[in-house]
Formats: sequence, C-alpha cells, structure tokens
Amino acid sequence: MWNSKLQDSLHVKSIQHQTKKNPLSVVIPTLGGEILKETIAQLNRGTLLPEEILVCIPEQDAFRVKDLSYPNVRVIKTKCKGQVFQRIEGFKQAKCNYVVQLDDDIYVYEECLDLLVQSLEKFCGKAAISPSFIFLSIRRLFFYYWNNSDCSGW
Repeated sequence: MWNSKLQDSLHVKSIQHQTKKNPLSVVIPTLGGEILKETIAQLNRGTLLPEEILVCIPEQDAFRVKDLSYPNVRVIKTKCKGQVFQRIEGFKQAKCNYVVQLDDDIYVYEECLDLLVQSLEKFCGKAAISPSFIFLSIRRLFFYYWNNSDCSGW
C-alpha cells in the first residue's frame, strides 16, 4: 500500500521541482519503431520534462526516427549497431548533469524522473539510482529499495 502522507509530500515536492531548470538527459539506444514514440510521449507527460532526449540509432536505421517531432529530442546517428555502443555515444553527447538510460520500450510514470532527480540531489549527486519496476497487473514491485523510513507503508 502506498503511504498517502508520503505521496502527498512527494507530490508537493514534484510540483515545486517543476519550476527548476531541467537538469536531465535521457539516453535511449534504439533500432526505431512505434514503441519508441510512445516512450518519448510518456517521458514528455512527466512532472519533470527532460531537457534532452537523445535517441541513439545506427546510421543505417535512422530513417525509422525521421518523423520524431519533439523539441527536446535529438537523434544521434551512430556508426555501429549495438545497445552498449549506442548508449556510450549518447552518454558522450549528453549535456545535463544527470543522465538516465532507458530502453525504447520502457514507460515511466509521470513523477518518476522528478523523484529520481530528487533522490540524486538528496545524495549530492554521488549515487547511482534506478526506478522500481512494478507489475501493473498485480500492483507489486519487482524490486524494491528505499533508504527512507517514511516509506514503511509500501
């Protein structure tokens, strides 16, 4: 069960955080496809919009992302195919202090990026963090870790 007091607190912080500069790059290695458009649309519905979404795609597959029309999306054409190589190219070109790497078929809930940035700021940027994965059909966490006793209601 979600702790409603914590939820209210995080929602207020999320709204307050929206007014700050977006310190976040998202790197998405991909081969293109419809699912990528849905992932980008979901990222742009969040309470913290990424300053940039770097879509890293091999040169020979770049035609598959030619119609991405989001102002914060930048397509990076890579010389080699392979998720690791594509991700490295994205990290090299990321401009923001914080970088999130996502697969092209991952949907994050609206407050996810905001909460990730808040967590990094809590640890002065000296941490590696990730979102929790949830099975939506049964509303159970696949993996859970939180370093805050206020989250005991989860």
